[in-house]
Amino acid sequence: ALMPDGRWLPLQPPPSGGLLFAGDMLERMTNGQVRALVHRVCLDLGHESSVPSVVRQSHILFIQPDRNTVVRPLRPFCTGNDLPPVRYGDWHKSKTSLAFAR
Repeated sequence: ALMPDGRWLPLQPPPSGGLLFAGDMLERMTNGQVRALVHRVCLDLGHESSVPSVVRQSHILFIQPDRNTVVRPLRPFCTGNDLPPVRYGDWHKSKTSLAFAR
């Protein structure tokens, strides 16, 4: 996880457990009260080995609204200083263009 000071903090799931990361749309719907996690995946290679030292499994679930859906903070999270509404399709296009701009 990327910390506010720019350091990367390794995250370990609890034994027999997992990690759940919130995304950008959940952050917007909660008006920033639940923050999207900036993260990366790194394999822990065994000492002087090219074989990972542990088995890692990922189960990824993306729930996406229709591209014309306007996503805004939900009423219980509104404070008067709210994140602006965004059309999901516009947000998705800008996010993917950042990821594949290289």
